Formats: sequence, C-alpha cells, structure tokens
Amino acid sequence: MSERKEYSVCAFYDKGPNAGRHSYIDRWMVLEDALKCALSIINKVKDPTIHRIIITNGGDSIVFEWERNKGVVWPDKPVLTIPPGDQGGDCTG
Repeated sequence: MSERKEYSVCAFYDKGPNAGRHSYIDRWMVLEDALKCALSIINKVKDPTIHRIIITNGGDSIVFEWERNKGVVWPDKPVLTIPPGDQGGDCTG
C-alpha cells in the first residue's frame, strides 16, 4: 500500500442548494487513511444530498467510488480490509 500522501476524498451532491456540486472532505492523505475517511462518511452519512463519494490519487484518477443505493462500485474487489469496529477515520473536512 502506498505511503505517499497523494489521495483525496470528495463528496458529490445531487439535491438541495449544492446540487451538481462537489466538495473535498480531506486532501493529501495516505491511501489507508483516505479509505478509512471515506468509509466513515459512508457509514455515518445522514445527509441525503450526498450521492457519491470518491477517492482520487495525485494524478486525479479515481481509485475508489461509492454511490448511494449501489454501494462500492469501484474497484469491484476490496482494496483494503478494515477490521470491524475500525470503520471510521479522521476526516478534517
């Protein structure tokens, strides 16, 4: 797993005043922390306006994608196994 701080977590909105927009939840993280952050948002998401969470790398490629009502859609195989009870990372955003 990469130890380079090149990963960013981003949320996309489909309803409300932010419809059609996105925001970075956290930027420049190692991959493991970015995945924990994304899982934390997904597991705790109460905001019905968030419909998509992605993680991008330093080259702006999507390395993880979650969609509401579909779950994780990319990659199709897990990239990291996080033990139960450790589903939340620290997101500064």
